[in-house]
Amino acid sequence: MGPYTHDLEAEWGARGIDFATIRVAGGTAIGTSFTRLAHPTQPAALLALLIDPSSESSQIRLAGTLGEGGMGVVRLGQQVALDRMVAVKTLKDDVDGERAAAQLLREAHVTGSLEHPNVVPIYALGCDAAGRPVIVMKRIEGRSWSQLIAAATPELRPTDEYLREQLEILIQVARATHFSHEKGILHRDIKPDNVMIGSFGEVYLVDFGIAVRSRDDGLAWLPRAQDVDSVEGTPAYMAPEMAVGSGADLGVRSDVYLLGAALHELLTGSPPHLAPTLLATLTRAFTSTAHEYPSAVPRPLVDICHRAMSRFPGDRFESAAAFEHALSEYREHRVSLRIAADAADRLPRLIELMGGGADAADEIHDLFTEIRAGFQQAVRAWSGNEAARTGLAETLERMVEHCLDTGAVESAAAHLRELSSPPAHLRERLDAQLEKKRAEEARSLQLAHDTDLSIGARDRRTFSAIAGVIWGLLCIGIGLAGRSGADWVGHATFAAVNLSFVAAITIFRLVRRETIGATAANRRLALLASTTFVVQALVWLLSVPLAMSTQATAVMHNFHGALIWGIVTFTIDPGWAWILLAHVLSTTTGLLLPGYSFEIIGGCGLFGSLAVAFGPRITAASFPTFLRESAFVLDEPTRSPRSAKASRH
Repeated sequence: MGPYTHDLEAEWGARGIDFATIRVAGGTAIGTSFTRLAHPTQPAALLALLIDPSSESSQIRLAGTLGEGGMGVVRLGQQVALDRMVAVKTLKDDVDGERAAAQLLREAHVTGSLEHPNVVPIYALGCDAAGRPVIVMKRIEGRSWSQLIAAATPELRPTDEYLREQLEILIQVARATHFSHEKGILHRDIKPDNVMIGSFGEVYLVDFGIAVRSRDDGLAWLPRAQDVDSVEGTPAYMAPEMAVGSGADLGVRSDVYLLGAALHELLTGSPPHLAPTLLATLTRAFTSTAHEYPSAVPRPLVDICHRAMSRFPGDRFESAAAFEHALSEYREHRVSLRIAADAADRLPRLIELMGGGADAADEIHDLFTEIRAGFQQAVRAWSGNEAARTGLAETLERMVEHCLDTGAVESAAAHLRELSSPPAHLRERLDAQLEKKRAEEARSLQLAHDTDLSIGARDRRTFSAIAGVIWGLLCIGIGLAGRSGADWVGHATFAAVNLSFVAAITIFRLVRRETIGATAANRRLALLASTTFVVQALVWLLSVPLAMSTQATAVMHNFHGALIWGIVTFTIDPGWAWILLAHVLSTTTGLLLPGYSFEIIGGCGLFGSLAVAFGPRITAASFPTFLRESAFVLDEPTRSPRSAKASRH
């Protein structure tokens, strides 16, 4: 079927259909322009006489009325020969005799040709005393399906018990419909009013009064669907092609639409196209806009309704059997389908949260866990639940993307492993981030190694002790000798003494290169220690042209040493605070006792070196609060200032 215009009356005009000719009798619209329906298969006069109220030999004795339709009336009757009660369908007195007779005869032939458990058996076909056709059928002791649906309250409709019972009825109707399609017959008026429920639960599809044949072979007495040129059927349930009177578009999918409309009514309590006027009702049938259903209606049934009542036949179930299969599948696996539908309903909220930033991390985690568990439970309950499998895959893919966006690479990898067929683009993104993470971890390991002061700690303490003893005894000896007049070491000589320690540090670093030369922290310590002695040597050399005294030069010596060892203490290792303390003491004491400059330098140096080697270990925690909170102080001796600062953020 090609796309229709948005104007129903324009569609009618294109097909030569006059709205005024459409009349509704018993809820069913019958277009008078379809004259080919007036040709009977056989004259009613040739039928055997079944009802003759004036004769004692009448085969059927009529009693009360059971129901009425557009052209016929069904009465209770007694089949005398078998002494049983039957249903007798005859024509109303006020209908077009020839046309109505033809219609009733066709209904008898159609129903009689469909020997199916869900089609009412025809016992006999004859006529009454006036020559009008009479159909004798099985009497159904029960009520119409529409009465059962009308009795259900809104609270009852979504319940498992109600749905289980009503879907079983609809499944049997779909089976009868499929059987008639296999015989080449389209019902065209499937609705709850035309389904009877027996007292023992029997289900019968009735009233084939406007049935047509869907193919050219066989059933020559039945009009062809393609010859329909009128609006026929029940407007509140009609498919769009029925509303426009397009016989060329009629097919099994038109009846599928009617089955979907019956499902709509059992779910909502009313027909899908119900409107105040006939034109408004037909317009709603023509447009067939997808309905909104209460949230309590199970999602799978909503999907079945939407597909069955799609505006275009090609979008509907391909057959009544496919429709019945979808219902049976839902009925059998409704628990799994309901769980999956509940999880699917929550997925949009998860996607919304994922787009809102990191503030909702906890809610995202909790909601994702619940949705994933729901889909997984649905799959465990029914391995064939493709909706659950698809929902689970989408949920995992969304979470992988979110984890990659937020840098949670390990979580992304774990969720990607849960996917049976991971998308290539997600795999590529994950591999790229894993490679980046491995590079960062390698840099972090190298940084940790370079800042690990436990490496070479024993060598440093040993060198500090030996160098401190030599330095201290040498300086004290120089000071004592100078004050006794035995010898005097000048500025240049003492500069050379400082430079000799630079040579000693260099040799020590080369000899112990597997420890002292192995890490950046040790190399920096060695460099700063050498720098200290170089700067101090320069202080002594520059003091000569400046004519500075030995005492003043010694103070400058200690001051510059304090600066450099302060840098070491606050940027590399708080344990060297002993050397810093020694230089501070040496500076202040030298100012108070200028005559003992070398003894003070040597004594403080000896104290500081031995304290580093054998004294209590000083850490950042030993510092005052204002220093401990400084970004330059390490929290742990094995961490760099940069990593320490980053960790606090």
